[in-house]
Amino acid sequence: MGFAATSHDAAAGLARALQAAIAPLESVDEAVVVVHASTLGVLALNRAARELVGDLPADATVDLGWLFPDLDAAELAGRVRSLVGSGGRSMGLTVRPRWRPEGAARAAVRLDLVRRDGVPLLVAFVRDSPEDQPVLPSVVRDPRDDLPGRAAVLRILDGEVRRAFRHGRALSVVSIRLLGVDSDHALGDGLTDGIMALAGRELRTAVRVEESIGRVGPDEFLWVLPDTEADGARHAAERARAIIAGDDLSSLGLPGIAVGVAALVRGDTAATLMRRAHQDSVADPGPGQRTSRDEILLSNDSDRLLRAALAGDARSVTEITADAFDQLGPLAFHDSFIQPALARLSRNGAPESVRPAEDHRALALIRWSIARRPREHPRPGSPVIVLSALGVEPARATLPAASDAASMAGWVVIEIGLSPSSDPHGPILALGASAFGMVLGDDSDLLEAERTLLGMREDAPNVKLFAVSAPDGVLRRWAPPSGVQAASSANELFTLLLEATPPTTRSR
Repeated sequence: MGFAATSHDAAAGLARALQAAIAPLESVDEAVVVVHASTLGVLALNRAARELVGDLPADATVDLGWLFPDLDAAELAGRVRSLVGSGGRSMGLTVRPRWRPEGAARAAVRLDLVRRDGVPLLVAFVRDSPEDQPVLPSVVRDPRDDLPGRAAVLRILDGEVRRAFRHGRALSVVSIRLLGVDSDHALGDGLTDGIMALAGRELRTAVRVEESIGRVGPDEFLWVLPDTEADGARHAAERARAIIAGDDLSSLGLPGIAVGVAALVRGDTAATLMRRAHQDSVADPGPGQRTSRDEILLSNDSDRLLRAALAGDARSVTEITADAFDQLGPLAFHDSFIQPALARLSRNGAPESVRPAEDHRALALIRWSIARRPREHPRPGSPVIVLSALGVEPARATLPAASDAASMAGWVVIEIGLSPSSDPHGPILALGASAFGMVLGDDSDLLEAERTLLGMREDAPNVKLFAVSAPDGVLRRWAPPSGVQAASSANELFTLLLEATPPTTRSR
């Protein structure tokens, strides 16, 4: 790997520290590149970036401009200087990465400014991971299995996504995973593929002419359902479960099946739609649960909120939000109602500046409705927790959710903003806080969060430390440092804080 800096020893030491710092980003789907903000020299890469870039030339300076050959070097340097000089935190680019052939489509790149040990760094997140490129070889090795492979399924799904957006139609997918067939101790490759081939033939009996199904992993199928809403996909998922549990496969004694569904929403690509279905299968509620009345009603309520917000109907947003709060209570209100709506509204990680006006308006209306919710006020003398959000997105919804959870658990909440590379332990101790929680938005917050939490652990060892994210957020892919407790929902944070509340100060 090549590194660029003025001092070879200092550069090597910094690069090693950065490579360790981005270790939690090894498993994310984006290509992550860390560069020096002054020289733009490449310092560290995550796994996805290494797979795309290949071996870096060891005998030459490798900088950010080398990675994006179509971008004017002077223009890039000027934009970075402006970002650093203005005190900004992030900017977006649309460029062709080196690993794409000349004339190929461009990729979205987000540059986040962070500091480590006083050194200004840029963390480039490139939405061009191997999964986003539908050119991977099929994982199907058994010639008896004539189902489309992963690359073919992505091409089919990409066409359906474009068609759905062009004509305003619905589109859903179902992820079907056979549990146990890919475990090292259970079956060999030949038997695994034989079982998958048999399961694929059984599943094809339920697929209509206009639908497609293919094998996208060693143990996973993807069922593409054009003109199908989320409710229809849930019923299809249960049909798939019934087929796999039928007589032909039940005799094999498989541990089980996990199904997940995802419906197309604004900002989706083929890869993200497939990824959301896979993630949903990880949280499979079990046979029959997806078609339960409460699940469908809750999904419809979130859909109503999203439609009203996108239409700019402030009165409906207020009424829907108030009804949901009364029905669900503060914790489930955030976890099961607000967060799903915001997740569907997100632009797949795109920068704030590229969002259309109706999305900005919808976010503002939802945030305004959250601010009008009833508040819980702990009694005087309760322990103090300081909460600080990194970025705009967590401040909109996850920070209020964490604040409500802490208040319900009997903590006095103080919300403060932290500038990048600040040392928070002084203000936090001055406020008399017994706990400190960082509210994270996405992967770009990990470097700053880990640095801050590690510093707090050393400087204020008696303060309880928490990392908080939205449900299915970044904490599902990140192991917080030792001594830091993690909560991926308001309910989880409420439970942790209730356990951490001193008995003499508990208000309930």
